[in-house]
Amino acid sequence: MTTIYNRIDSKAKTNIAQKLLDCFANQFPTVICLGSDRVLSDMVGVMTADILRTYCPREHIFGGKNRPILQRDIQSILDMTNEQVLFVDSGCLQCGEIALCTDKIKFFDKKIYHGVSLVANTIKVEKGKVMLANCTFQQIADYAQFLSQSILLFKKYSKVLSRNFDAGILSSRCELVN
Repeated sequence: MTTIYNRIDSKAKTNIAQKLLDCFANQFPTVICLGSDRVLSDMVGVMTADILRTYCPREHIFGGKNRPILQRDIQSILDMTNEQVLFVDSGCLQCGEIALCTDKIKFFDKKIYHGVSLVANTIKVEKGKVMLANCTFQQIADYAQFLSQSILLFKKYSKVLSRNFDAGILSSRCELVN
């Protein structure tokens, strides 16, 4: 199932974090941030990986400017891990700015990988041609910041819930949510 979010919605980060919590429970997934640092419109994953690695140095986060991850690298990463996967990528969406798909990521060549994906709408298609250079550096940085903050908020929620469940304590706020 795909849900579309808009960055200017004040609840979007929280909604994405809650959706990630639904998908991954209290377990932080392997994060595969796709993209190349050679094409501006394709740098959302690269920048997101670098931000996440700063705040989550012990987590399995693939991608970034020192080791960009492209589609051809995905299978070897999936072969190394038996954890759930969150893909972060630039993409072409029909509408909206951010898409969260809870079951797969699909590429232009129709290749599909299973896992949860967060995709920023930075790539446009005009008259059947992929137009990569439609975004400014600031827009790409804003998308990366937004996605990183959403993922970090999910991590924070999962930590809090994990502590509460481990201690056998469930706050009244959590009871109201469930």
